[in-house]
Amino acid sequence: MSIQGKHEKDFEELFKNNYTKLYYYALNIIHDSEEVKDIVSDVFKYLWEHFEEMDESSSVTALLYTLVKNSCIDRLRHQDVSQKYEKVVMEETFSWIEYEYNERDERLDQVMKSIETLPTQTKAVFKKCFISGKKYKDVAEEMGISINTVKTHMTKALKIVRENNRQKK
Repeated sequence: MSIQGKHEKDFEELFKNNYTKLYYYALNIIHDSEEVKDIVSDVFKYLWEHFEEMDESSSVTALLYTLVKNSCIDRLRHQDVSQKYEKVVMEETFSWIEYEYNERDERLDQVMKSIETLPTQTKAVFKKCFISGKKYKDVAEEMGISINTVKTHMTKALKIVRENNRQKK
């Protein structure tokens, strides 16, 4: 298919005639529907941005397939690099965390005992934020205190817990 006119209507027709075909072509390479939608959309975006520069004698369909194929290959390469990096990070993390379960349990017990020694409201704020994973804003609303008060309690709690655990090492 050659580009005869460089108008929006021509581009729209090109999109309608090729999107589905390109989608399934890319899906055979990537096997991830959302990723494929992004790739095909990016290719059409690129084509739209360069539509005026296209040579009228060139085959736009062939260009589209080439752009999709190259984008798929780039994504696969990126995934491969990401997976290798992830593997290295995981290996380093596991080697870094090499200590006995008993030692870990002992440290956890020490931390929990330190938390129990906190003043009542500080302990409540700390447990909601740190252990339950709630946001400072949510804890503030739930307890009827300001976000700054939550931050103050968290700072105080972390300081006490750290000091208690440094002394017990």
